[in-house]
Amino acid sequence: MRLENGEILAESQVEFIWDGSHLVQEIEHKTERTFTYIYSHPSSYEPLAQLAFAKGNENPTACYYYHNDQIGIPRELTDEQGKLCWYANYSGWGKRLIVMTSSVKSNSQGKNALLLTQHIILLSEKVNEFKPTK
Repeated sequence: MRLENGEILAESQVEFIWDGSHLVQEIEHKTERTFTYIYSHPSSYEPLAQLAFAKGNENPTACYYYHNDQIGIPRELTDEQGKLCWYANYSGWGKRLIVMTSSVKSNSQGKNALLLTQHIILLSEKVNEFKPTK
């Protein structure tokens, strides 16, 4: 991303598409990949799946499935073959205790992701870390 004065802010740009307070898609302009999120119900915040699309592809190139706890918080993410790609454990107050990732390629559910959120996102090693602003 470049400012009017020519200063470079970031090597790539990721667009987040929202429907109200639901994250619907993220578009990575550098890699030309799009990720679409599917929820359990239109009024629910519980994610069910994440579909990855390559540029010009109408069919998803990958599908990841969320495994949520009883209150809808994502605990695991698996690929189409059932391979564990991401998991996290949280304390009773929601503090992330353990995070593991292997092959998740989207920004929203990368190595340090907590939940799908509207908080400002800070980039680190090309993977988003969700950190609420004060």
